Amino acid sequence: MAIPKVIQGTSEQVTQAAAKTLDSWGLTNEVVGMSFDTTAANTGHLRGACVLLQQRLGKEFLWLACRHHILEVLCGDEFRKVFGPMSGPNIILFCRFREYWPKINQTAYKSCSGRRLDESLSALKHNSVAFHFDILTGKAERSVMYTGKDDLSDKTLDYFMGPASHFFFLHSSY
Repeated sequence: MAIPKVIQGTSEQVTQAAAKTLDSWGLTNEVVGMSFDTTAANTGHLRGACVLLQQRLGKEFLWLACRHHILEVLCGDEFRKVFGPMSGPNIILFCRFREYWPKINQTAYKSCSGRRLDESLSALKHNSVAFHFDILTGKAERSVMYTGKDDLSDKTLDYFMGPASHFFFLHSSY
């Protein structure tokens, strides 16, 4: 096992550490995918560690972004659908909650339960599943291949997913 230490976590340092580890294990030619968190240092479309590692090794990889971070993207999409677009990190709903938090008696906390809550959660679950199904099955068929030239910073997950997305996994080099 290797967990290489990098001093600052810059994309260049991460790339160098990953390439060195792959080389020392003799795996450079065997790797077909990479898993990573979605920080800009990793995913930047010009100088992110993922792009730099592909360039350094001279091949493309299947990108497997961290599930936690992907779920943040999905939750963000759902939040925008319900509450509208966000203009920055200071979302009014959460700012109000933060301001009200000191007024809540936290020692008298009781968990919610009962039939009404179960019905509410069931409806929320149904709506959430339906929303994500609509994203994944979009009305227009599209297949996106990242060439490194497009600016993807304003794209949401539905831009990359569609009815033909599963074909990505049938690529013959994998």
